[in-house]
Amino acid sequence: MTLFAEYNSPYLFAIAFVFFIGVLEMISLIFGHFSFRRARRPSRSL
Repeated sequence: MTLFAEYNSPYLFAIAFVFFIGVLEMISLIFGHFSFRRARRPSRSL
């Protein structure tokens, strides 16, 4: 089993890295959408 884990560790690392980047992108899209909606309000100062 350790040989199997050692053989697949680069693939598992790549899959985990891509998944982590995807989760970060979804979080940034969600928070960017909310902050964009908050910033779209017309301000009186300008």
